[in-house]
Amino acid sequence: MLPPYRRPHLECQGKAGPGRISSHSRPSTLVDGGGVLNEGSHFVRGKDGAWSEATTTELPQTPSSAPRCPRGGECDTGGGDDRALTPPRLASSTDFRPVAWCALWVWRPMLLSDNNIKSELSYAYLHAIAARAGFACEVTGRHSDGAGVDAVLRAKERFFPDSVYTNFTADVQLKSTSREPVDEKDHYSFAMSVRHYDKARSTETAAPVIVVVLFLPEDAADWLIHSEDSLITKRCAYWVSLYGAPPSANATAQTVYVPKSNCLSVDALRALMGRFSRQERILYASP
Repeated sequence: MLPPYRRPHLECQGKAGPGRISSHSRPSTLVDGGGVLNEGSHFVRGKDGAWSEATTTELPQTPSSAPRCPRGGECDTGGGDDRALTPPRLASSTDFRPVAWCALWVWRPMLLSDNNIKSELSYAYLHAIAARAGFACEVTGRHSDGAGVDAVLRAKERFFPDSVYTNFTADVQLKSTSREPVDEKDHYSFAMSVRHYDKARSTETAAPVIVVVLFLPEDAADWLIHSEDSLITKRCAYWVSLYGAPPSANATAQTVYVPKSNCLSVDALRALMGRFSRQERILYASP
């Protein structure tokens, strides 16, 4: 049974008609019709469509060890480049030998970029803290994301005797960076787009909005460490409310200051949601 991702393959036109060579390089090679693409463990698919393992010596190879077209032609892999391959040149204009032409697609793993990994880790951090604090955390869709909201925290219980709300939400805008935070005495500073800054500082929203910034180590190997005893995310996230912040005079980016005391922990999130339950709005205060 093949993995669910798209298989790379060679589309071939050889002496015996069209065929296909499919390759899988982790590290084995899957070959239709018995062609060989590289050394190592191989799998061959028979006429019944089933895949079976075979050694290199059991598979037909050309004398030059070039990939073999299942319909009798030979296929040039072109060094693994993503490009269509040209047919072999004929020795002369009178040489009408049957030839094969192939187009090669090389499989590459569809991995997340570093920025996307950092973004996913910020979601995971918020989910973990919210879950332990007893709040539901919902990832928003693209419409809410366009409005500057990445996640929504939902509370259903009364926190304090004087709580006004017992069922309310708080919107969260998530940021993540592996750059060393700029130390501004009692604050850390970071830059955010003016568009997101304006959405977070709005005083016309019904739900309170907080910005959560996850500071990760510069070394990606330290972003997440797993063992039988623990799952460790190094560094931590901080929150800031931009409610009532002044308009930006910049065109693209605005520097925002996050108090060092605003570490987003389980207790801190419970206290923050308690303030929101009393209808409290937290004003932004720049240093």
